[in-house]
Amino acid sequence: MTRCLSLTLILSFSLSFLNAQTQKEVDDNIFVTFPVSPEYKLTTEASTYISKTANCMFMVIIQRNAIPNYVQYVNAKQNWTAAEIEKVESSFLDNAVKGRLQYSENQGTSKPIKVGKYSGREIYYSAINPATGERGNRFSHIFLVRDKAISFEVWLLNNSLTANQEKDKFLNSITVKPSNQETSVSASQSKKEVPKSPAKSFSTPKSTTDNQSASKSDTEEWILSKLRSYAPESYDVPIDRKNSYSGTAWIVKDISFSFDDYNLEINYSHAQPNRFGVNNYNEDKVFYKVSIPLYAVTRVYSVSNDLWFSTNENVIIEENVTKAKKSTTSWTSVPFYPSSETDLVKRLEKAILHLKKFYSKPKNKEIF
Repeated sequence: MTRCLSLTLILSFSLSFLNAQTQKEVDDNIFVTFPVSPEYKLTTEASTYISKTANCMFMVIIQRNAIPNYVQYVNAKQNWTAAEIEKVESSFLDNAVKGRLQYSENQGTSKPIKVGKYSGREIYYSAINPATGERGNRFSHIFLVRDKAISFEVWLLNNSLTANQEKDKFLNSITVKPSNQETSVSASQSKKEVPKSPAKSFSTPKSTTDNQSASKSDTEEWILSKLRSYAPESYDVPIDRKNSYSGTAWIVKDISFSFDDYNLEINYSHAQPNRFGVNNYNEDKVFYKVSIPLYAVTRVYSVSNDLWFSTNENVIIEENVTKAKKSTTSWTSVPFYPSSETDLVKRLEKAILHLKKFYSKPKNKEIF
Protein backbone atom coordinates (compact mmCIF):
# COMPACT_ATOMS: atom_id res chain seq x y z
CA MET A 1 0.00 0.00 0.00
CA THR A 2 2.82 2.39 0.93
CA ARG A 3 4.64 1.52 -2.30
CA CYS A 4 1.52 2.22 -4.35
CA LEU A 5 1.03 5.54 -2.57
CA SER A 6 4.67 6.53 -3.17
CA LEU A 7 4.42 5.61 -6.84
CA THR A 8 1.19 7.60 -7.13
CA LEU A 9 2.84 10.66 -5.55
CA ILE A 10 5.86 10.40 -7.87
CA LEU A 11 3.68 10.09 -10.95
CA SER A 12 1.51 12.96 -9.78
CA PHE A 13 4.57 15.18 -9.23
CA SER A 14 6.00 14.22 -12.62
CA LEU A 15 2.76 15.01 -14.43
CA SER A 16 2.44 18.36 -12.69
CA PHE A 17 6.04 19.21 -13.63
CA LEU A 18 5.41 18.29 -17.26
CA ASN A 19 2.24 20.32 -17.33
CA ALA A 20 4.14 23.31 -16.00
CA GLN A 21 6.39 23.29 -19.03
CA THR A 22 5.31 26.03 -21.43
CA GLN A 23 6.46 26.12 -25.03
CA LYS A 24 6.35 29.61 -26.50
CA GLU A 25 6.71 30.80 -30.07
CA VAL A 26 8.85 33.86 -29.38
CA ASP A 27 9.20 34.79 -33.05
CA ASP A 28 7.98 33.37 -36.34
CA ASN A 29 8.63 29.59 -36.11
CA ILE A 30 11.16 30.01 -33.26
CA PHE A 31 10.19 28.16 -30.08
CA VAL A 32 11.58 27.68 -26.59
CA THR A 33 10.21 25.81 -23.55
CA PHE A 34 9.99 27.67 -20.24
CA PRO A 35 9.85 25.70 -16.96
CA VAL A 36 6.86 27.83 -15.89
CA SER A 37 4.62 30.13 -17.90
CA PRO A 38 6.49 33.39 -18.60
CA GLU A 39 5.37 36.98 -18.16
CA TYR A 40 5.34 38.99 -21.39
CA LYS A 41 6.40 42.64 -21.63
CA LEU A 42 6.36 44.90 -24.67
CA THR A 43 8.23 48.20 -25.06
CA THR A 44 9.05 50.38 -28.04
CA GLU A 45 12.55 48.85 -28.21
CA ALA A 46 11.99 45.17 -27.39
CA SER A 47 9.71 42.33 -26.40
CA THR A 48 10.61 40.30 -23.31
CA TYR A 49 9.50 36.96 -21.85
CA ILE A 50 10.48 36.39 -18.19
CA SER A 51 10.08 33.22 -16.13
CA LYS A 52 11.56 32.21 -12.79
CA THR A 53 12.09 29.15 -10.61
CA ALA A 54 13.81 28.83 -7.25
CA ASN A 55 17.06 28.13 -9.11
CA CYS A 56 17.10 30.28 -12.26
CA MET A 57 15.77 33.34 -14.05
CA PHE A 58 14.81 32.69 -17.69
CA MET A 59 14.41 35.43 -20.28
CA VAL A 60 13.95 35.88 -23.99
CA ILE A 61 14.72 39.41 -25.21
CA ILE A 62 13.70 40.28 -28.76
CA GLN A 63 15.35 43.49 -29.88
CA ARG A 64 13.75 44.92 -33.00
CA ASN A 65 15.61 46.90 -35.67
CA ALA A 66 18.92 45.30 -34.72
CA ILE A 67 20.08 45.94 -38.28
CA PRO A 68 19.39 49.54 -39.36
CA ASN A 69 18.02 50.06 -42.88
CA TYR A 70 17.20 46.37 -42.98
CA VAL A 71 15.37 46.34 -46.30
CA GLN A 72 18.32 47.98 -48.05
CA TYR A 73 20.61 45.49 -46.33
CA VAL A 74 18.55 42.55 -47.64
CA ASN A 75 18.55 43.92 -51.17
CA ALA A 76 22.31 44.50 -51.10
CA LYS A 77 22.87 41.01 -49.70
CA GLN A 78 21.46 39.45 -52.88
CA ASN A 79 24.73 40.35 -54.64
CA TRP A 80 27.04 39.09 -51.90
CA THR A 81 28.85 35.80 -51.59
CA ALA A 82 28.11 33.45 -48.69
CA ALA A 83 31.44 34.42 -47.13
CA GLU A 84 30.59 38.11 -47.30
CA ILE A 85 27.20 37.55 -45.68
CA GLU A 86 28.81 35.50 -42.91
CA LYS A 87 31.39 38.22 -42.32
CA VAL A 88 28.79 40.97 -41.93
CA GLU A 89 26.53 38.87 -39.70
CA SER A 90 29.51 37.91 -37.56
CA SER A 91 30.32 41.60 -37.14
CA PHE A 92 26.81 42.29 -35.77
CA LEU A 93 26.97 39.31 -33.42
CA ASP A 94 30.49 40.05 -32.19
CA ASN A 95 29.46 43.62 -31.34
CA ALA A 96 26.50 42.25 -29.36
CA VAL A 97 28.90 39.99 -27.42
CA LYS A 98 31.28 42.88 -26.74
CA GLY A 99 28.42 45.01 -25.47
CA ARG A 100 27.20 42.29 -23.15
CA LEU A 101 30.61 41.53 -21.67
CA GLN A 102 31.58 45.18 -21.42
CA TYR A 103 28.35 46.07 -19.62
CA SER A 104 28.94 43.29 -17.09
CA GLU A 105 32.63 44.31 -16.73
CA ASN A 106 33.55 40.70 -17.38
CA GLN A 107 35.72 38.89 -19.91
CA GLY A 108 33.55 35.80 -20.23
CA THR A 109 33.69 33.33 -23.10
CA SER A 110 31.93 33.19 -26.46
CA LYS A 111 31.65 30.76 -29.37
CA PRO A 112 29.67 30.60 -32.65
CA ILE A 113 26.45 28.55 -32.69
CA LYS A 114 23.48 28.04 -35.01
CA VAL A 115 19.82 27.22 -34.62
CA GLY A 116 18.17 26.21 -37.86
CA LYS A 117 19.53 28.62 -40.49
CA TYR A 118 20.25 31.41 -38.01
CA SER A 119 23.76 32.27 -36.82
CA GLY A 120 24.41 33.15 -33.23
CA ARG A 121 26.79 33.31 -30.29
CA GLU A 122 26.86 31.34 -27.05
CA ILE A 123 28.12 33.47 -24.14
CA TYR A 124 29.09 32.54 -20.59
CA TYR A 125 29.92 35.26 -18.10
CA SER A 126 29.17 36.41 -14.55
CA ALA A 127 27.50 39.58 -13.33
CA ILE A 128 26.13 41.23 -10.22
CA ASN A 129 22.48 40.52 -9.46
CA PRO A 130 21.05 43.99 -8.66
CA ALA A 131 18.43 42.43 -6.34
CA THR A 132 20.94 40.59 -4.13
CA GLY A 133 24.25 42.32 -4.83
CA GLU A 134 25.83 38.90 -5.43
CA ARG A 135 27.72 37.82 -8.53
CA GLY A 136 26.20 34.89 -10.37
CA ASN A 137 26.73 32.89 -13.54
CA ARG A 138 24.84 33.88 -16.67
CA PHE A 139 24.37 32.09 -19.98
CA SER A 140 23.16 33.60 -23.25
CA HIS A 141 22.37 32.34 -26.72
CA ILE A 142 22.05 35.31 -29.10
CA PHE A 143 20.80 34.85 -32.66
CA LEU A 144 20.43 37.21 -35.59
CA VAL A 145 16.94 36.55 -36.96
CA ARG A 146 16.03 38.74 -39.92
CA ASP A 147 15.98 42.30 -38.50
CA LYS A 148 15.95 41.14 -34.87
CA ALA A 149 18.52 40.12 -32.26
CA ILE A 150 16.93 37.40 -30.11
CA SER A 151 18.68 36.65 -26.84
CA PHE A 152 17.84 33.58 -24.72
CA GLU A 153 19.06 34.24 -21.16
CA VAL A 154 19.52 32.11 -18.06
CA TRP A 155 20.67 33.67 -14.79
CA LEU A 156 21.65 31.08 -12.18
CA LEU A 157 20.38 32.02 -8.72
CA ASN A 158 22.51 29.26 -7.18
CA ASN A 159 25.11 26.77 -8.39
CA SER A 160 23.13 23.62 -7.62
CA LEU A 161 22.92 20.62 -9.92
CA THR A 162 19.21 21.35 -10.39
CA ALA A 163 19.94 24.91 -11.52
CA ASN A 164 22.38 23.70 -14.17
CA GLN A 165 19.93 21.04 -15.33
CA GLU A 166 17.17 23.64 -15.69
CA LYS A 167 19.56 25.90 -17.59
CA ASP A 168 20.56 23.16 -20.03
CA LYS A 169 16.95 22.09 -20.57
CA PHE A 170 15.86 25.64 -21.41
CA LEU A 171 18.73 26.43 -23.81
CA ASN A 172 18.53 23.01 -25.49
CA SER A 173 14.81 23.53 -26.16
CA ILE A 174 15.42 26.39 -28.63
CA THR A 175 14.13 25.15 -31.97
CA VAL A 176 13.23 26.48 -35.39
CA LYS A 177 10.25 24.75 -36.95
CA PRO A 178 10.11 24.58 -40.75
CA SER A 179 7.73 26.95 -42.46
CA ASN A 180 5.79 26.58 -45.67
CA GLN A 181 6.83 30.13 -46.46
CA GLU A 182 10.61 29.94 -46.46
CA THR A 183 10.83 32.88 -48.82
CA SER A 184 13.36 35.43 -47.68
CA VAL A 185 12.43 38.93 -46.63
CA SER A 186 14.01 40.16 -49.82
CA ALA A 187 11.12 38.63 -51.74
CA SER A 188 8.33 39.64 -49.38
CA GLN A 189 9.21 42.56 -47.15
CA SER A 190 11.18 44.49 -49.74
CA LYS A 191 8.24 44.40 -52.14
CA LYS A 192 5.95 45.79 -49.48
CA GLU A 193 8.24 48.42 -48.02
CA VAL A 194 10.56 49.59 -50.75
CA PRO A 195 9.13 51.67 -53.59
CA LYS A 196 10.49 50.99 -57.05
CA SER A 197 12.50 54.17 -57.41
CA PRO A 198 14.92 53.74 -54.44
CA ALA A 199 15.71 50.22 -55.63
CA LYS A 200 17.71 51.83 -58.42
CA SER A 201 20.39 52.62 -55.85
CA PHE A 202 21.51 49.00 -56.16
CA SER A 203 21.69 48.94 -59.97
CA THR A 204 24.37 50.35 -62.19
CA PRO A 205 23.23 53.78 -63.39
CA LYS A 206 23.14 54.62 -67.05
CA SER A 207 25.76 57.15 -67.95
CA THR A 208 25.72 59.59 -70.82
CA THR A 209 29.50 60.06 -70.65
CA ASP A 210 32.30 57.69 -71.54
CA ASN A 211 33.60 57.35 -67.97
CA GLN A 212 35.67 54.28 -68.96
CA SER A 213 38.10 56.69 -70.61
CA ALA A 214 38.47 58.84 -67.49
CA SER A 215 42.08 59.47 -66.53
CA LYS A 216 43.75 58.18 -63.37
CA SER A 217 43.97 61.64 -61.79
CA ASP A 218 40.37 62.57 -62.65
CA THR A 219 39.07 59.27 -61.25
CA GLU A 220 41.08 59.63 -58.05
CA GLU A 221 39.91 63.20 -57.59
CA TRP A 222 36.27 62.18 -58.07
CA ILE A 223 36.55 59.27 -55.61
CA LEU A 224 38.23 61.42 -52.96
CA SER A 225 35.61 64.14 -53.34
CA LYS A 226 32.80 61.64 -52.64
CA LEU A 227 34.59 59.94 -49.77
CA ARG A 228 35.49 63.22 -48.10
CA SER A 229 31.99 64.64 -48.60
CA TYR A 230 30.02 61.74 -47.16
CA ALA A 231 32.29 60.11 -44.59
CA PRO A 232 31.62 61.96 -41.31
CA GLU A 233 34.48 63.73 -39.57
CA SER A 234 33.14 62.32 -36.32
CA TYR A 235 31.01 59.18 -36.01
CA ASP A 236 29.67 58.66 -32.50
CA VAL A 237 27.27 55.83 -31.66
CA PRO A 238 26.10 56.45 -28.07
CA ILE A 239 25.72 53.60 -25.62
CA ASP A 240 22.12 52.51 -25.14
CA ARG A 241 22.04 51.93 -21.40
CA LYS A 242 18.51 50.53 -21.53
CA ASN A 243 19.54 47.85 -24.02
CA SER A 244 23.17 47.12 -23.24
CA TYR A 245 22.89 43.83 -25.10
CA SER A 246 22.47 45.69 -28.38
CA GLY A 247 26.19 46.29 -28.74
CA THR A 248 28.92 48.59 -27.62
CA ALA A 249 29.48 52.13 -28.84
CA TRP A 250 32.17 53.14 -31.28
CA ILE A 251 33.59 56.63 -31.57
CA VAL A 252 35.54 57.34 -34.76
CA LYS A 253 37.06 60.72 -35.61
CA ASP A 254 39.69 62.37 -37.81
CA ILE A 255 38.75 60.30 -40.89
CA SER A 256 40.83 61.14 -43.96
CA PHE A 257 41.47 59.59 -47.38
CA SER A 258 44.39 59.63 -49.82
CA PHE A 259 46.09 57.57 -52.54
CA ASP A 260 49.70 56.41 -52.55
CA ASP A 261 51.58 54.44 -55.22
CA TYR A 262 49.54 51.28 -54.63
CA ASN A 263 46.75 51.90 -52.11
CA LEU A 264 43.70 53.83 -51.06
CA GLU A 265 44.66 54.90 -47.56
CA ILE A 266 42.19 55.61 -44.78
CA ASN A 267 43.37 57.24 -41.56
CA TYR A 268 41.26 57.73 -38.46
CA SER A 269 41.29 57.79 -34.67
CA HIS A 270 39.13 55.51 -32.59
CA ALA A 271 38.09 55.05 -28.97
CA GLN A 272 35.88 52.30 -27.62
CA PRO A 273 34.23 53.36 -24.35
CA ASN A 274 33.52 51.33 -21.27
CA ARG A 275 29.96 51.04 -19.95
CA PHE A 276 30.09 54.63 -18.73
CA GLY A 277 31.35 56.14 -21.97
CA VAL A 278 34.67 57.68 -22.92
CA ASN A 279 36.29 59.68 -20.14
CA ASN A 280 38.54 61.77 -22.38
CA TYR A 281 38.63 61.08 -26.10
CA ASN A 282 41.99 62.77 -26.67
CA GLU A 283 43.56 60.58 -23.98
CA ASP A 284 41.83 57.32 -24.94
CA LYS A 285 41.96 57.51 -28.73
CA VAL A 286 44.15 55.26 -30.87
CA PHE A 287 45.28 56.15 -34.41
CA TYR A 288 44.76 53.70 -37.25
CA LYS A 289 45.81 53.51 -40.90
CA VAL A 290 44.17 51.18 -43.39
CA SER A 291 45.91 50.48 -46.72
CA ILE A 292 43.66 48.99 -49.40
CA PRO A 293 45.66 47.78 -52.45
CA LEU A 294 43.65 48.93 -55.44
CA TYR A 295 44.78 46.10 -57.72
CA ALA A 296 43.06 43.60 -55.39
CA VAL A 297 39.67 45.29 -54.78
CA THR A 298 36.80 43.10 -56.00
CA ARG A 299 33.76 44.80 -54.48
CA VAL A 300 32.62 48.05 -52.88
CA TYR A 301 29.27 47.98 -51.08
CA SER A 302 27.43 49.43 -48.10
CA VAL A 303 25.75 48.05 -45.00
CA SER A 304 23.83 50.59 -42.92
CA ASN A 305 26.15 53.59 -42.48
CA ASP A 306 29.35 51.78 -43.41
CA LEU A 307 31.20 51.59 -46.71
CA TRP A 308 32.90 48.21 -47.22
CA PHE A 309 35.88 47.28 -49.41
CA SER A 310 36.39 43.61 -50.26
CA THR A 311 39.27 41.61 -51.76
CA ASN A 312 39.82 37.90 -52.39
CA GLU A 313 42.99 37.71 -50.29
CA ASN A 314 44.19 39.00 -46.94
CA VAL A 315 46.07 41.92 -48.51
CA ILE A 316 44.39 44.88 -46.79
CA ILE A 317 46.70 46.13 -44.05
CA GLU A 318 45.13 47.52 -40.87
CA GLU A 319 47.74 49.27 -38.76
CA ASN A 320 47.38 50.42 -35.18
CA VAL A 321 49.76 53.36 -35.51
CA THR A 322 49.71 54.18 -31.81
CA LYS A 323 50.77 50.68 -30.75
CA ALA A 324 52.80 49.91 -33.89
CA LYS A 325 50.84 46.74 -34.66
CA LYS A 326 49.67 45.47 -38.04
CA SER A 327 47.21 42.86 -39.24
CA THR A 328 45.85 41.78 -42.61
CA THR A 329 42.28 41.16 -43.72
CA SER A 330 40.27 40.63 -46.90
CA TRP A 331 37.78 43.43 -46.16
CA THR A 332 37.41 46.59 -44.18
CA SER A 333 34.87 49.36 -43.66
CA VAL A 334 34.60 53.04 -42.83
CA PRO A 335 31.63 55.13 -41.60
CA PHE A 336 29.81 56.55 -44.60
CA TYR A 337 26.39 57.92 -45.62
CA PRO A 338 25.54 55.86 -48.73
CA SER A 339 22.14 57.44 -49.42
CA SER A 340 23.49 60.96 -49.83
CA GLU A 341 23.29 60.68 -53.63
CA THR A 342 21.50 58.42 -56.07
CA ASP A 343 23.48 55.24 -56.78
CA LEU A 344 26.43 56.66 -54.84
CA VAL A 345 27.92 53.34 -53.73
CA LYS A 346 27.50 51.73 -57.15
CA ARG A 347 29.21 54.69 -58.78
CA LEU A 348 32.04 54.51 -56.27
CA GLU A 349 32.47 50.81 -56.96
CA LYS A 350 32.52 51.48 -60.71
CA ALA A 351 35.13 54.22 -60.30
CA ILE A 352 37.40 52.13 -58.08
CA LEU A 353 37.19 49.10 -60.38
CA HIS A 354 38.03 51.44 -63.27
CA LEU A 355 40.98 52.78 -61.28
CA LYS A 356 42.38 49.26 -60.85
CA LYS A 357 43.83 49.26 -64.37
CA PHE A 358 46.17 52.10 -63.38
CA TYR A 359 47.54 50.21 -60.36
CA SER A 360 49.77 47.15 -60.41
CA LYS A 361 50.57 44.62 -57.73
CA PRO A 362 53.67 45.68 -55.76
CA LYS A 363 56.69 43.48 -56.31
CA ASN A 364 57.64 41.31 -53.37
CA LYS A 365 61.36 41.74 -52.63
CA GLU A 366 61.42 38.82 -50.19
CA ILE A 367 62.57 35.43 -51.43
CA PHE A 368 59.36 33.74 -50.18
